[in-house]
Amino acid sequence: MMQKTKLIHEVHDLWPATLIEVGGMSRRHPFVWLMQRAENSAYRHSDLVVSLASHAKEYMVVHGLKERAFVHINNGIVRDDWERPQEIPKAHRTVLAELKKDNKFIVGYFGGHALSNALDVLIEAAIRSQEDERVQFVLVGDGVEKERLMHKARKAGVSNLIFLDAVPKLAIPRLVEYFDCCYVGVKDSPLYRFGIAMNKIFDVMMAGKPMLYAVNAPNQFAEQYQCGLTIEAGNPDAIVEGIQTLQGMSEAERIQMGKNGREAVLKNYEYSVLAKKFLDLMK
Repeated sequence: MMQKTKLIHEVHDLWPATLIEVGGMSRRHPFVWLMQRAENSAYRHSDLVVSLASHAKEYMVVHGLKERAFVHINNGIVRDDWERPQEIPKAHRTVLAELKKDNKFIVGYFGGHALSNALDVLIEAAIRSQEDERVQFVLVGDGVEKERLMHKARKAGVSNLIFLDAVPKLAIPRLVEYFDCCYVGVKDSPLYRFGIAMNKIFDVMMAGKPMLYAVNAPNQFAEQYQCGLTIEAGNPDAIVEGIQTLQGMSEAERIQMGKNGREAVLKNYEYSVLAKKFLDLMK
C-alpha cells in the first residue's frame, strides 16, 4: 500500500510581507497580489511549515496554515567551517593588525550593506564617538548601499571608520578575531515582530565576541544567552552607550560574554542539532 507523501514547506522570509512592510509596496500591486496567492496556497497545502521566524505562527494561520502544522527551526552554524577557517586577505590583515597595535577598541560589522542592516545608524554612532580616540569602527562587506554610505562618511569627515571589502564566509572566523565587539542591527520595522534569525547572529555568537544587538524583535539573543548588550534599534546614542558599557567592563567579563554565546550556539544552533529536528519531523 502506498504511503501518503508528506509536504514540508520551509519559510526563510515572509513574502510578500517584506515587500509591504519594508519595501513600502501596496497590497494591491499585481506582483504582491500574486505572491500572496502563492503564499496562501503553500500554507493551505503543506502538512508542516518550518519557519525561521519564531513568532510567525499567527500570521501564517491567518493566511491558511493549520495551527498544528507550524514548526520553528532556527538558522545556525556549520562547526567544521570554524575549525578550518580560511585566511582573510593580506590587505585586511595589515589594516586590522595596525589597529590592534594602536590598542583600538574595534567595533566590527560584517555582511551586506543594505537599508535593512541599519548601517546609517552605525555611521551616526561613529560620528558621535570621535572624541574617544580608542574607538574604531570597521565595516566589512558589500552591497547596494555601500557607495552611498562611504560618501556619507567622507562628507561627515568621520575619522574613526574604515570600510573594507567583503571576505568569503569561510574567512569570517579569522576576521572577527580582530574585533572587540560586533554590531548586529536591522531597520526598526514592524516586520520583525515575527522574529529574526539572521546567520550573522549565530556567527557572532560562535566567534565568541560580545554582541551589540540593535534589533527590535521578540527573540532577544544577547539578553537570553548573556552574550552581549541589547540596545534600542535605530538609535545611534544607544550604540555609543553600549560601546562605552563594553569598554568599561573588564576583559574577563567580555570574554565570558563571548563564551556564553559560543556555548549557546554549539548547544542549540549547530547544524547537526538542527538537522535532527528536521529528521524528527519526517518520521
